[in-house]
Amino acid sequence: MATTPDESSLHPVAMRGNVERRYPESPEKAGEYLRRALALMSKQDAGVHPISYAVWYEYVSGGNVELSAQIDAILQKGRKLDEDTTRNLHEKYVADLDVDRVQRLGDDLRRVLNDVSDSTSVVNAEAGMFGRNLERSEQRLGSPTVTRQEFEGIVETTAADTQQMRTTVDKVRTRLSASQEEIDSLREELARVREESMADGLTGLLNRKGLDACLEKLLESAGGRPDTFAVVMLDIDHFKRINDGYGHLFGDRVIRAVGTALKAGVKGKDHVARYGGEEFSIVLPETPLAGAWAVAEGVRRLVAASRIRRLNNDEVVGNITVSAGVALHRSGETLQSLLARADAALYRAKENGRNRVETAP
Repeated sequence: MATTPDESSLHPVAMRGNVERRYPESPEKAGEYLRRALALMSKQDAGVHPISYAVWYEYVSGGNVELSAQIDAILQKGRKLDEDTTRNLHEKYVADLDVDRVQRLGDDLRRVLNDVSDSTSVVNAEAGMFGRNLERSEQRLGSPTVTRQEFEGIVETTAADTQQMRTTVDKVRTRLSASQEEIDSLREELARVREESMADGLTGLLNRKGLDACLEKLLESAGGRPDTFAVVMLDIDHFKRINDGYGHLFGDRVIRAVGTALKAGVKGKDHVARYGGEEFSIVLPETPLAGAWAVAEGVRRLVAASRIRRLNNDEVVGNITVSAGVALHRSGETLQSLLARADAALYRAKENGRNRVETAP
């Protein structure tokens, strides 16, 4: 059983890393939520760790309505939250886009666009006035009765108006340049937010949302053609036994280590995702079935040869293996069907003894 963390290591702000603060509670209120969350956590089947705490902190604070509704539905059936359910709830309702951050970015973008609009309005107003003055000057200069003194006055006024227009344009150009720089900065930050929303917090791999987006893009580019990409589904063998024998914190280390091994076993165009819990997926564009099997077999061997050291006593743990199922996309096949075939091959690998790779027909 994992030891109970202290309050400082459990506050969700610390777990979010570089994501901006979304919990405005005072330290006193956060401490109250901590005590309530720990009381509820101790009654569940999941381990006491930061992911579990984040879920229950959201629940007791009352700010995450959808999460609370899901947990209430589970508890009303007399069930407890196990490890997989807790992690799935965290991935779906907690480790997602930070709403406050996105709202701030939207406000900043609207402010910049308003500034651009104001700058454009200033130029239009100045240009309109400048044009009318030129028109009047042209009409007066075309008069046969214009005197030399008037002519010099018109020239002087036109020169002053021209200088004023140039000054206005220069100022607006500076403002627009600054606005463009800020827009570029906001665009980069929005890209980072999107990237964070597609990443699994534990492994840094794509999460389920990122995997779906990747597969949708490949399906669209396939245009109905068959054999354009393959999918590998992998599962850590006897993961519950690992958690029960070594604790959930070590289980997290195993998940991270397997994710690292999978990432090391693929090439640049390939994508690795944590599908959920101890299950992973590899997407292989432009790869035939035999090639996809070879990739899966390579990462299977890599994981089987790995050794993971426990932090508390430096014990080295081996015999960690994965099973895998491989499926090649068919013409007109939906993503649900493709993943189901790969998943069926994975379970066939489990049934045939684990630590092996099976292909879908």
